Amino acid sequence: MKKIIVLFALLAMLMGFVSCEKKEQEKMAKTEMSEDSMKEDSMSGDSMMAEDSETREESLTDAEGNKLDLFFNFKEETVKISFNGEEALLKQEVTASGYRYSNDEYELDGKGESVWLRKGETVIFKYEVEK
Repeated sequence: MKKIIVLFALLAMLMGFVSCEKKEQEKMAKTEMSEDSMKEDSMSGDSMMAEDSETREESLTDAEGNKLDLFFNFKEETVKISFNGEEALLKQEVTASGYRYSNDEYELDGKGESVWLRKGETVIFKYEVEK
């Protein structure tokens, strides 16, 4: 009888260990997928990005001819923007979908092939690929 109880206890511990290991692997896979999706959530402008690069440069032009230059640094989780002669460094924020970078003055949002730059509450740049 003791052997059966010990066997069940060992079996329960083994199953718990396997379950924890599986959850950890799933968590790591989700983290890798979210990092990859951020890098692949491209904006379709003039893009210059090396394979497995920590940086990416984008130049986008909106419907009115305004140009927005972006320099993403994925390692530092920042983007440097240049728009209408002004430059700013924005820090990445956590989002459920797409991406967002901001500082006290600017906010850059993107999802798919759309990008918005706000200064305060005003949208000063909007880029969307026409379908």
